[in-house]
Amino acid sequence: MWDAENLSYAELLENLKRRFGGKGMVEKYQTELRCRRRSRGESLRELAQNMQRLMALAYPGKKSRMSENVARDSFLTALNDPELKLKIRERETASLDEALKIAQRLEIFKSAVGMSVSGRQKVNRQVVDDVSDEVSCVNLEIKVKKLEKETAQVNRQVAASPVATDTQLANEISASGV
Repeated sequence: MWDAENLSYAELLENLKRRFGGKGMVEKYQTELRCRRRSRGESLRELAQNMQRLMALAYPGKKSRMSENVARDSFLTALNDPELKLKIRERETASLDEALKIAQRLEIFKSAVGMSVSGRQKVNRQVVDDVSDEVSCVNLEIKVKKLEKETAQVNRQVAASPVATDTQLANEISASGV
């Protein structure tokens, strides 16, 4: 490569293509395009720009309708969010740029809804059908009825017994020497 002084333009160009370009690189970029996923914290705009760069390297030449579809589909796959991917597909986007615009809009909506929900207090309720709870309720009811009967019986005994006056109680206390 260093002895390029004696080469013609065509030969030099061919050497450079062999060294820095070529079919192996195209396949590498196509694989990168298929395997690319959105990183944590990466913006949608950054992802789309990276996908456009990979498309230019993986499929060099003039853009076609087919290459736009490949770019869009690769972008949707790279989102790594099936729900977002489905919503964008429902809009029938024709290009990567359209898919990006819709993805950005949906992501803003999602974050706005998430902020409004997180501002409210979340309450989780759980209903448990537990037989032991029913048994303990029945046991409690039986105990309450038993206590009510005992209380009624004590009240009847107190009502039937003669009521001592304060003077009688005072006399009994002084007689006992207390």
